[in-house]
Amino acid sequence: MGQLVCPLFFSFFLMSSCSITRTEKTLQESDGVDIDYNKPKYSELDYVDHFSSFNSSYVKSKQIKEVRLRSSHQEYLESLIQSVSNNNELFFQSLGSEKIEITVIEDSRPFHFSLPKNKIFLSSGLLAKFISHEAVLICLLAYEMIRIEKNVYNRNTIIPLGYLSTERILSLTRISIQDKLTVHKWAYYLLKRADLNAQMYLSWIQIQNRNGSEFKLMYPDAEAISREETLFKAFLISHSNKIGNIKEQLNSKKFYNLITYLKTRFY
Repeated sequence: MGQLVCPLFFSFFLMSSCSITRTEKTLQESDGVDIDYNKPKYSELDYVDHFSSFNSSYVKSKQIKEVRLRSSHQEYLESLIQSVSNNNELFFQSLGSEKIEITVIEDSRPFHFSLPKNKIFLSSGLLAKFISHEAVLICLLAYEMIRIEKNVYNRNTIIPLGYLSTERILSLTRISIQDKLTVHKWAYYLLKRADLNAQMYLSWIQIQNRNGSEFKLMYPDAEAISREETLFKAFLISHSNKIGNIKEQLNSKKFYNLITYLKTRFY
């Protein structure tokens, strides 16, 4: 697809330490997209701390069961995180101090989300039934890594009840299509910069679109994912004049070990 990396774009996000949730400034993308937020009642750190507390309420809920992964699986997932952060150290400034913790939830429904302070959640159904390529898994992780790094979460405040269902936490972490598109663009450029298969990012969006009924937890509005795909395609075309052919890459043995482990155990 040629050299898609816009110098002005990279100058912005590599030099800026602002998050999408910063209240005094507007995030400006190279294609003219702006995201503006009204000044909140609480500070940014207040919202980050509040959102991060959802972790305990969720994992301790009676209906939530964590998959016990082998140490080799955890090490593998950590290596994927590292593959994205490589050559993007200036962007992922918080990753050097604390590792991202990936938790797999035993649930046949496909979903994923993240919480501030380095927490990513994936369902076993998502991995076992819909992630057939390692590059797609990396694209998914890149999306959540960016949300964590830039604190891309809505400013919700809830009364703690000690438990949160999957449906509830997904509704709390859901963001607008425009915000998602901004994260998609970041992820695309960061994957390219790390010399990873960035073109598989479109494939990941298309997987969700083709299986809209399965991903209804993620997309209650059935048309939302179609709009997402259309907008992301327009972004790719505007930067390269065409959507290049996706190069199939061989999956690693460690990827197959993880997926086979989940399929054998739960499906």
